[in-house]
Amino acid sequence: MLLDGADRAGLRELRNQVVHSEWWPWEEFQGRFIRWGRRRDGYTGLGSLVDLDNLADCLEALASALADIVAPVWPYIILDTRESADSGDGGA
Repeated sequence: MLLDGADRAGLRELRNQVVHSEWWPWEEFQGRFIRWGRRRDGYTGLGSLVDLDNLADCLEALASALADIVAPVWPYIILDTRESADSGDGGA
């Protein structure tokens, strides 16, 4: 359900737009960006600092919620208790 909500909100595409676009300052408190997709034509748009701040809040909330889900089992995931881990052979 958590990831479905993020999908409906388009968080992945919005995050990718911010990270993978080229940005230029444009007017007061805005930026113009261009994004070239790998499998489609590029596009341009305007983004405001308020939009970026709101997106950061949404991404931070998603990351926190995911961390809360994983935190109880994380030590069990990262600790390798097999004997081969101690043998130095990389677990092979």
